[in-house]
Amino acid sequence: RCASLSEVNKDGKAVNWRANQGEIPIKGITSVDAVGLLTLEGASVIGGAEVAERFMGSMAGANIDVLMVTQASSESSITVVVPENQGKAALAALKSTFELEVSRSNVNSISLTEKPMAIVAIIGEGMAMQSGVSASFMSAL
Repeated sequence: RCASLSEVNKDGKAVNWRANQGEIPIKGITSVDAVGLLTLEGASVIGGAEVAERFMGSMAGANIDVLMVTQASSESSITVVVPENQGKAALAALKSTFELEVSRSNVNSISLTEKPMAIVAIIGEGMAMQSGVSASFMSAL
């Protein structure tokens, strides 16, 4: 989010990014139902921009809607969220793209979640300065 002019001091820095005392820091909750997680895992994924490019290229080539992308902190896996009804096509496209790497064991696995999942997101700039907000939200789930 960009700060408004009323939130910027004379040096051009944002001055009011905290939720006011007693104000709820979560301003919105949203979810997307019926999604699947498609994951590519293996040593060849580490530090390889071309792996991510090929991964996303295979999704584009199969007309798969990628809703979200995440990568493990160790960079050993890439996971995308796709609509459940496109999951099998996405899996087939990814297996085709990385067929050689799987046969050489450079890619450990390519998998799709078997049960439908949902994405849940909480939104609110006040969460940045208030610890425990997301933990409380997750506990409520």
